Amino acid sequence: MGPPPVDFQLTTDLPTAAAHAGAPGPAKRPGLAALLSSLWPGLGQLYNRQIMKGLVLIFGLPLLAQVGITDAFFGGIAALDGSEGLGRLLAGLLILVLTAAIWIYTIVDAYRFAQRLNGCHQSRVLDGV
Repeated sequence: MGPPPVDFQLTTDLPTAAAHAGAPGPAKRPGLAALLSSLWPGLGQLYNRQIMKGLVLIFGLPLLAQVGITDAFFGGIAALDGSEGLGRLLAGLLILVLTAAIWIYTIVDAYRFAQRLNGCHQSRVLDGV
């Protein structure tokens, strides 16, 4: 039989976002993805079918926040008695600022990823796929 003709081979120029998300589904709403991530970090990623990223954020970011709260609380109590708890207080506050920055990133990431998925979805609709 031999190999198929060159023009028979299927090629796609899909963005990595669509390839990462799996099979194309209905168009995503970027505003809803951002809203979900603002309610709880990682929900927007799950909506966009970024399962691993979403699960890491859903469980990891609250744990990071808990470490920050605990360090800030116990560091603050120790700082009342002397200056030795001041470092722990500052470390806890820094962790909380980092947690907030990551949360804001998840909102922006969910919005932008949904937009990229929609760009891929629209090109597939236009191509008749």
